[in-house]
Amino acid sequence: MQPPQAHDGDAYRESILKLNRIREGTVYGLATHGPEGEPCTHLAAGTDMGFLHVFDLRREMEPRAAAADDAPAEADSPHAGAARGSLDMWPRPVLSACTAQGPGGGDVLVCGGVSELSVWRWSDLVAGLEDGLDEDASTPHARMHLDQAPGHAPHLSGSVECNMLAGDAGASVVVAGSDGVLYACDVESESVVRALAGHADYVHCVSWAAKGATFCSGGEDGVVCLWDLRAGGRPARRVDLHETLVRSGDAQVAAALRDKKSFVSGVQVQAEGGMAMCGGGADTGNLMSTKMPGWLCELHLGSGLLVTSTRAPSAVQEMAITAHGELAVGGPEAGITYWSAPGLSQISKVQVSAKSVFAIKPLPSRDALQPMATAVAGSSYLVDIFVERGFCARSLVPPAVAVR
Repeated sequence: MQPPQAHDGDAYRESILKLNRIREGTVYGLATHGPEGEPCTHLAAGTDMGFLHVFDLRREMEPRAAAADDAPAEADSPHAGAARGSLDMWPRPVLSACTAQGPGGGDVLVCGGVSELSVWRWSDLVAGLEDGLDEDASTPHARMHLDQAPGHAPHLSGSVECNMLAGDAGASVVVAGSDGVLYACDVESESVVRALAGHADYVHCVSWAAKGATFCSGGEDGVVCLWDLRAGGRPARRVDLHETLVRSGDAQVAAALRDKKSFVSGVQVQAEGGMAMCGGGADTGNLMSTKMPGWLCELHLGSGLLVTSTRAPSAVQEMAITAHGELAVGGPEAGITYWSAPGLSQISKVQVSAKSVFAIKPLPSRDALQPMATAVAGSSYLVDIFVERGFCARSLVPPAVAVR
């Protein structure tokens, strides 16, 4: 976005407001795309200020001369205008994002907002980057409205904020709703297949098992639910993690949670599908405080039994299993921690650009010779790309900021 001429006062003010929205926004959703044989070539980052930034990782990650101080440099691809683009959807926020299979078998980008899902064809976004994403591209090829389902928690929001999306290998996308309900959607038919009521409060997180129609969810009520779409609208297993951790968790975890309300804000099902890594915190009344007690645990899905638990540096806001099989965890501080999975032994801690982390996305490499990478974002307009464990190779910048 080039700055308008100085005499165009209205356009200039609009460009400043747009720039401020980008800089003040929080990235809540990250999603990846890659053609067959190239697992990850593009990255999308959605913000609560209504922006969807799209990056071509092949061009953004081209080798560059190291900075004199060896600090992570903001990416500045020589392919100007082709490496990154932004869609402005204001006043629609992007609260979550994932990739799913669309009509005809092509990948689509699904973004969750307030009571709706917006769907773009990845092929259109990739093609649009070559010419610069224009205003026409801001309109998705499909929008799915989410009506509140029976069984939603009546004391919660009157709308469905899409706190997290999770797509399976096909066209199914599950929405973790702010009304205590999970919405199983089919992208191909653009419909809600089933509403799943099993939580008594906000649903924060959802993760598919590697195989089959099962997935896990976690919520503000401190409960983890195991679901099977073939078995109806009730959870196949429901585990009160708060009670479990207080009763049989690690001594430090039990002490931190006793006489408090705890929540589950992260869940990741391991590749084999039998274990879930869960994380959360204890509600101390000080939202987003770095001093809010945090915890991690490993749960056996078949029996609902706790395998191990440990204290986290702060409350968990996001977690993901990396390409190395480790657990990357972010919270209300400018850093992420890496943990062994299984086992939950802390491996390392690294600094990130975001003051508070809300999105972590593994980026599979294009071939065996390339290092594994992970994208990390949150309360910053920058998206950090970590190569291997702990080395920040790039900090990606939205185009409207990069030109200044």
